[in-house]
Amino acid sequence: MVGHRRDPGAEWRFLDRPHGDLAVFSTPQGVVALHARAAYERVRFEQLEDSLRDHSSVASQSLLLPEPLEFDGIDRASLEVSLVRLRELGFVLEEFGRNFYRLEGCPHWIDPEYAVRYLHDFLEIARENGGVLQVESFVRQALERQANYRDETRDDFSDDEIMDLANRLLSCRNPYVCPKGRPIYFEIPTRDFENRFKRKL
Repeated sequence: MVGHRRDPGAEWRFLDRPHGDLAVFSTPQGVVALHARAAYERVRFEQLEDSLRDHSSVASQSLLLPEPLEFDGIDRASLEVSLVRLRELGFVLEEFGRNFYRLEGCPHWIDPEYAVRYLHDFLEIARENGGVLQVESFVRQALERQANYRDETRDDFSDDEIMDLANRLLSCRNPYVCPKGRPIYFEIPTRDFENRFKRKL
């Protein structure tokens, strides 16, 4: 479906990366401009969502070293109300003091490096909503945030990664917008160029 610029069988043929996360493809209908980071966020979000879907209880992966966590009274109250569901989702949390917990494991759909950050995101979302707990909604909102966590350590995408990303994007349930609802790509039809040039291409 996605290939190099001279690949005759590709519907999207990769042309160039003229600036930052902008990638340009040619298609039978015209030219596609794609935002690579937005595409990554959508692909990653749906991978996480798929891992979460249709599982009442999710397998955990143990952390190499348990992470100690300290919470204030508000976050501790939110955590206690959510604890049963969070454990079903694969978080292994043990209390060892009034406001202290130890994170010993996390779901397989989270990179262990981001497990603590995910929990803090979850509790921050609960706080932003006035402590009214809607666990499933907050879990998905925290997934949206986690889908963005590529940026701090990763270099730019290579050309091959861009093509692989575009291919995976086109298999997504919603390839048009990132998890926050912003556009991922748009297509400029050939006729728009012809109208501007006032002649056939």
